[in-house]
Amino acid sequence: MKIVPICLLCMLSAFAQLSSAQSESTAVPEANPGRPTVSTPATLTPVGYLQFENGALFAEDSAEFSKRFGIEQVQGDVRRAQFGQTLSISHSLGKFTISGEVWHFSQPFEKGNTVGNLWAVSRALRKNLVVDAGFNRGLTNTSTRWEAFVGFTYLLPHRLWAGPHGFQP
Repeated sequence: MKIVPICLLCMLSAFAQLSSAQSESTAVPEANPGRPTVSTPATLTPVGYLQFENGALFAEDSAEFSKRFGIEQVQGDVRRAQFGQTLSISHSLGKFTISGEVWHFSQPFEKGNTVGNLWAVSRALRKNLVVDAGFNRGLTNTSTRWEAFVGFTYLLPHRLWAGPHGFQP
């Protein structure tokens, strides 16, 4: 009869250890938004997690392109590289983050350049959900004059797979 209390004690201590280990690994990592920006940023999603970045864009007065593809600009059978630079800054103001960006891109088919600036505000509603809105203003004759955008970045709160060598933060 003494074996039953001993078994119960062993099972309860095992469950307590399992539950404490699970509670430590369920911390939700922070979303790492790569938007809003004109450039393609080098932001990384935490290992093993899936992050969504979505948004809507309205643009006006753009004579340069009807559709765009990242590194190669294509016109008929001719392909030319497009180069760009940005200077970006962001600053936290309470629960909000204000971002600004001055950008430049070459325009290989117009044999010119385009310059503009982007301003945005974002707010983390939760660690894994960030919303943002802003506008982009082109400053040269060949720039898209105005763009307005809204969007969000959402990081799924559950790990899909373990990190390298089974590491889990």
